[in-house]
Amino acid sequence: MEQYDSQLNEWMPVTSMNSHRGRLESEVVNGKIFAIGGSNGHTELNTVETYDETTNSWSFAPAMLQCRCSFGTGVIDGHIYAVGGYQGPRNLKSVEVYSPEKEEWARVAPMNTERNNLCVEALNGKLYAVGGYNGWTCFNTVECYNPEEDRWYLIPPMKTHRRGAGAASLHGKLYVIGGSDGTNFLNSVECYDPDTDEWKAVASMNTPRHNVGIVVIGDYIYAVGGFGGSSFLKSIEYYDAKSDKWNCFVNS
Repeated sequence: MEQYDSQLNEWMPVTSMNSHRGRLESEVVNGKIFAIGGSNGHTELNTVETYDETTNSWSFAPAMLQCRCSFGTGVIDGHIYAVGGYQGPRNLKSVEVYSPEKEEWARVAPMNTERNNLCVEALNGKLYAVGGYNGWTCFNTVECYNPEEDRWYLIPPMKTHRRGAGAASLHGKLYVIGGSDGTNFLNSVECYDPDTDEWKAVASMNTPRHNVGIVVIGDYIYAVGGFGGSSFLKSIEYYDAKSDKWNCFVNS
């Protein structure tokens, strides 16, 4: 794992996880980084590790109820939701939630559709499961989960079919970024406004990015790395919603 220090303007390595993991998900809750599930190259994982910055160390947390990789996660009220994914040879629609207070996972209502390589984001107390793949079809469909009702329902679909996209919530709107439509790697971005229940296209990234890492810092959405179609990327760009523009992040 690498950590960026904005004051020094440099990346530096930190302690590695206890387990090798690809196609995992990560979230930050109560000041700790959770590294959740994924694959070790041989099998899907249900194990979870947490990173404590104060001790620069990883420790194991309670494992998920189901092994899964290529899934999505989101946080509502300090609870981590693990959504869909893949457990060979099955694509998953199951969902589980982790309570840090109880230190346990519990099942909640499954999605309507099996999805792996989806993206998931929380917005206004609800969870959105966006796009993904079922082994032969890329989806443009989107489901929304209401934890108060423990129910998933469909909202209007995206304009573009996407798997391996990234998602972010900013200023009350949901942004879905990059990915692949099954044929092309994408730099396009769509924005969903829950007030109007509509999607619209916004400015595209400078570079196509599949399985891109997304983080919101302040008023900007950062797109980190990913796969550009011919090579893995280490470049970073950020989106300014006010100007509707992507800018290259320069680490000098």
